[in-house]
Amino acid sequence: MKEFSGRGDHSYIEADGAIVMFDLSDDRSYESCGAWVDKVREMAGDIPIVLCGNKCDMEGMDIGAIALHREKELTAYYSVSAKNNYNILKPIDALVDALGH
Repeated sequence: MKEFSGRGDHSYIEADGAIVMFDLSDDRSYESCGAWVDKVREMAGDIPIVLCGNKCDMEGMDIGAIALHREKELTAYYSVSAKNNYNILKPIDALVDALGH
């Protein structure tokens, strides 16, 4: 997991929403998402957060085992594939809806 420090933390302060994305083919990537969500909330407050699992076109995690979005009461979860353009706009649409735009 990338460490949070310096000017990167500052960019969260005025955020209206966030997308936390992980690699469905890498369990460690998913495991770090809880810390990312906590950091966003620490810096930006209770903003809408959408969780995305990328690379759903590849073998990897059992999508049914993904529960972080329920545990952390996130706005939504989407499996996406940037490679195949699958569901790629769904997370953005969910944030726009959550923000009332």
